[in-house]
Amino acid sequence: MADGVVSKEELKRWLTDCYSVEFIDKSDAVRGLSSHLVRGRPGNRSTVAVGGDARPETAINALLDLLAWQWQLTVDAQKPGDAADLLVGDGPDASQILDALRTLVATHAGRPRIYLHLVAKAGATLRSREANGSAPAFASSSRAATWAGYLSSWWDAQPVGLAADLVDAIGDRRARLYPSLSGNSATGEWSLRIDGLQVGVVGPARGHLGIGKADTGSGVAVTAWKKIAGTGQRAVSASPGDGELGVAAAAELVRALIGEFHGAGVQHPFPAPAGRIDTEIRCGGARRPNGHRQ
Repeated sequence: MADGVVSKEELKRWLTDCYSVEFIDKSDAVRGLSSHLVRGRPGNRSTVAVGGDARPETAINALLDLLAWQWQLTVDAQKPGDAADLLVGDGPDASQILDALRTLVATHAGRPRIYLHLVAKAGATLRSREANGSAPAFASSSRAATWAGYLSSWWDAQPVGLAADLVDAIGDRRARLYPSLSGNSATGEWSLRIDGLQVGVVGPARGHLGIGKADTGSGVAVTAWKKIAGTGQRAVSASPGDGELGVAAAAELVRALIGEFHGAGVQHPFPAPAGRIDTEIRCGGARRPNGHRQ
């Protein structure tokens, strides 16, 4: 262990000594809590700690784990308190982790109030200090500016041409268009999804339908796709040529997929592709106040 890094085991021992209550790090599959997290409830206050030896992703996700645990406690009628603590062990990535956590805390509304703490070594013992602070503005980050540009460009975007015609022809609210947030809206391409599952990408004039690696995959959703459409993707066009689907045929295929998924009782048959960010800006029927259809 590198000098200055506060490990999960050190945090666990320190917390147990400080509060004289049990802190555990056993995984809990029902509540989605991993063994990377140390957790306890001193004074009925939900407390989660993650060591400086954990991956940054684990430490950042710990805030979501804390909220999920708090929610489960409420469901179980254990009446959790209005405040909760997230402790981060010192380590080489602690500064960036806390910046990310401050950003998440700043977006959180309602209960519980979340308090962040950095736990660092102080001689032979550990010491905690509050670390909430202000969320970073990322003003000097070129990557943040690029992603902000992607997001803002989609704000007033509307599907046109093939994309709009196809979702109207499908006529089912379970099929919706999502902005492709990993690209600029100038492409005009929208992610077509069924209950969040991407089943295609369509633009003003052309697009394609398909699920994952439909030629080699074997999951539930891929199996349904093969049953209905065969292997590989299917090209879609506003003016279909040989081997391409027009709006009516593409809409019929998507409706068949919806029937296959829901007929089998499948709610989320396949995870959304990595790198795609879900959004509340969805299109599929009635217009929202901001002009988007859902």
